[in-house]
Amino acid sequence: MSDTPVDTAIRANIALLDQGEQFLEDMPDEIYAEAEPPVFPSSIGTHLRHVLDHFDSLIAGLKSDFVDYHSRQRDPGTEKNPQRARTRIESLRENLLSSLSQSEQISSDLLLRVSSEDANHSIPTTATRELYFNVSHTIHHFGMIAMIARQKGWPVDDTFGIAPSTLVHRRSQQSQATQ
Repeated sequence: MSDTPVDTAIRANIALLDQGEQFLEDMPDEIYAEAEPPVFPSSIGTHLRHVLDHFDSLIAGLKSDFVDYHSRQRDPGTEKNPQRARTRIESLRENLLSSLSQSEQISSDLLLRVSSEDANHSIPTTATRELYFNVSHTIHHFGMIAMIARQKGWPVDDTFGIAPSTLVHRRSQQSQATQ
């Protein structure tokens, strides 16, 4: 893969899928599927299902020239079963590698719904823009997943759910502290 912006975005999305898959390793169903209201009304599985639904919407939309993140499948099985989530992650990774590696010039429309009362709007977008949006969206939900997991006593890597800019800043701070 080259170093075009779309290739970089694809690698970043695949790295996040890999990170999600690794996070799920050996996770019991009850930790994955159980919510902790009132602080965490959604489970790890709910957040991960939401993330994977966005990947599905992105891939389908780029193939059809119409990205619609609002009309997701919302598979309840993915919310309850970490192995089902891992299977979806494997499939999404393969789809990203096979169908998007040559898609830098793809342009499509993005369906936006800014409130539940307003009508949908369609705006132009590109594969690169949507891939970068998906990175940000995934990191955001991984951050919430990390908080839920820590609340349940599940070990979480210090970099899981942390934005790349924050990781760079932390390394810079650590480097300055050792000087």
